[in-house]
Amino acid sequence: WVARISMGTKADGTRDRRTIYGRTREEVAAKLAALQTERNKGLVTDPTKETVKQFLERWLGDVAAHSVRPVTLASYRNTLQPHVYPTLGALPLAKLTPAHLQRLYSDKLAEGKSRRTVQYIHSILHRALDQAVRWQILPRNPADAVEAPRPARREMTTLTADQARTLMAALEADALGPLYILAMLSGARRGELVALRWQDVDLVRGTIQINRTAEQVGSEIVWSEPKTAKSRRLI
Repeated sequence: WVARISMGTKADGTRDRRTIYGRTREEVAAKLAALQTERNKGLVTDPTKETVKQFLERWLGDVAAHSVRPVTLASYRNTLQPHVYPTLGALPLAKLTPAHLQRLYSDKLAEGKSRRTVQYIHSILHRALDQAVRWQILPRNPADAVEAPRPARREMTTLTADQARTLMAALEADALGPLYILAMLSGARRGELVALRWQDVDLVRGTIQINRTAEQVGSEIVWSEPKTAKSRRLI
């Protein structure tokens, strides 16, 4: 499906026409409505003058908000705000180069940020800039030519059988003891355990059914389905 809209006049006097594509009519209609809202509020930006921050905020609202989980969207914002915007936010998107990104990553490592944090910054920017290419704002993705640091592999630390028994004994009087013990014995994630309801627990068969998860977004708890089909399981 395709839609076309006139957003007004560019700085050079030519008309600003936009073309929107989508797999379904509903998807295109939603994108069209978002652009109409921008136009009516006077929020339209000349693509040639759009800054990195303006583009990333537009990408977060128009794309990421509809394609990732709420907790992931919040994580994107909480990463871009302190790590990308102060350095690259005011730079025109059209002038963003691989060298800018490589310097950003190098500076973050020099500040003491972990390799995993820098890799996450790169992952967000790469995904967003891919969209800029699809929107024909950029001819190519500058993040393609950047080497992001690889996180060092860490061995998992687990309890011994004696340590597990000691922990279980110490939790006997704790109100949340059953939750901690279930976490230790089941290997379920924290969000999965918090989301359990009595209807998911079968004390006769000794099973729990994982079919939803709880995530904290700001001060709110958001209930959602597990991230993958394999996460939906009987333990």
